[in-house]
Amino acid sequence: MRLLLITLVIGWVTSQQVGDQEPNYWDILHPSSTAWFLNDFYAQSFGILHNVTKLQTLDIRQTNVFLEIQPLQWSGGMVQNMIYSLVEMAIGSYLKDVVGGSQREWNEEEMYYDIPEMEPDRSGSLEEIFRFQAKYLEGELAMPDTNNIEFQSWVNKSLSRLPNPKIYHKSNKDVESYVNDNLERMLNPDRAGRWFYKAVAYNDWTGKMGDRLRNHLKNIVFFQKTEDNPLNGGHDILTFLVINPKVMQSPKIKPLLRMTLTKKILEFQEFDKYLFKFLDCFVAEFGESSLIYMLAFHKEDLVQNINKLKKAYEANFSDEKTKDSFYWIDLANAILNEFEALDTDDLFYKLYVLALKIRSFLLKLDIEKKIYPQYQQINILLNEAYFSLLKNPQSLVSALKLVQTETFWENSYGTYDRLLQAFRLPSCPSLLDCFGSILPSAHIWRDFPAVEDVFKLELTEDGHQAFAATEFFRKYRKTNQKSLFQLKLDMIDPRTIVDKLVKYLRMRGIEIFRFFEGEMVQLFGNSTLFEIDWSTFGTLEKKIKDNLVIILMELEI
Repeated sequence: MRLLLITLVIGWVTSQQVGDQEPNYWDILHPSSTAWFLNDFYAQSFGILHNVTKLQTLDIRQTNVFLEIQPLQWSGGMVQNMIYSLVEMAIGSYLKDVVGGSQREWNEEEMYYDIPEMEPDRSGSLEEIFRFQAKYLEGELAMPDTNNIEFQSWVNKSLSRLPNPKIYHKSNKDVESYVNDNLERMLNPDRAGRWFYKAVAYNDWTGKMGDRLRNHLKNIVFFQKTEDNPLNGGHDILTFLVINPKVMQSPKIKPLLRMTLTKKILEFQEFDKYLFKFLDCFVAEFGESSLIYMLAFHKEDLVQNINKLKKAYEANFSDEKTKDSFYWIDLANAILNEFEALDTDDLFYKLYVLALKIRSFLLKLDIEKKIYPQYQQINILLNEAYFSLLKNPQSLVSALKLVQTETFWENSYGTYDRLLQAFRLPSCPSLLDCFGSILPSAHIWRDFPAVEDVFKLELTEDGHQAFAATEFFRKYRKTNQKSLFQLKLDMIDPRTIVDKLVKYLRMRGIEIFRFFEGEMVQLFGNSTLFEIDWSTFGTLEKKIKDNLVIILMELEI
């Protein structure tokens, strides 16, 4: 429900971007520079798994997975590019073959790139991808005796060239220098750390930006013509405040900001319909994302809640003429009061302390003896396992032939279902259960009106009517100094978080390893893959586990 209320502020921003025509789906979800920034942040974090439902309902023999993979190479996102690079290493030959080896080309007429299309007889399914790669690798490994002798010579040379982990040394002093260098780069007030510096320090530029915003708000409030580029780059008001957060504290703008918010909502025709449409669009676009899933929401529940909100809101009025925008103005002002009460100086101070805690935690780790050598050793052992497996190309060919059979893919349906269970995303029982420790007002939020009552009109103490949500914020503000949105970042302890994560990975890691071990036997049991001597691999497995245990023990409390 908190997400729904914050959209009131977003609705205010959209009112500055929209003309007379009804905005479309894209315009509603991307109304400002702030929305674009958040969308980009989302795309490179939770947006990597944008549709959990699609992943859960994927048909390994029919769903076109290639169309999901192809856009990653041109996304421009760091994580997406990294994922595509890994995928390309694994199935690069298929990615080229499925589009006939063509590349995207610039279309001067359309002023955009023409994307290579799949060959008409291809499906892009996981089955097709793995069948193709298996056949391709089979051709690489199925070689005459003469070539096999050369191949085995290359494998043996590769094994002998595996580096000694003692060659590469990383001292704790090196780690300290690395951490400090990165902090220096990230917090440089003239470059990457400029925004953080502007958020904590009031300087001449802050004063100029405050004057610029004051003049712009003055023109809006007093019905004067606004300038063509009033806010340094043509930003909307919310984006301008995000870029210059210290300006929000200026007494020059607070009354004008409130008056501007009131004027914008009052002038916005059918603000209520626009807000509900925004919620519909938001759920349609993000309702099945990993973010929503991890916050214990589900698309169907969100759709039902929005319908309840609409129904309860409409029940307040006998017809369109009885609707009053001032109910929305009162709610928006009540929310704005909470943001104004937010102690941003304390928030940014606690954020800075958190950065120092993370630095302190990293420098206390014995990376020189208990992490880096073990990491190097694991990397070498994995390479040794890879080249040892290549010593038996005939067994690999047998397994690759099996991947190309109908029986293998009939059995793979069950494997995929079990794979989803093994890698299921963790989720919160509720928002307050997960984030209550860093939200001092968590117990207050539990009294927030139920969905069907949020926009229900109530009679206030002064005899006027207001939404139940509005009264919730007003009553809290009368008796409390801290904002409902104030965060308690000093409750975050990096070592405790890492300790819990390590314990979780220990437990899940064992489960996942056993899962893969069992599924490999089930899928490839009819090949000659398990007829080779696996004692070498058992030794390598034990060494890898031993090194992992040392690393995990160092990370635990």
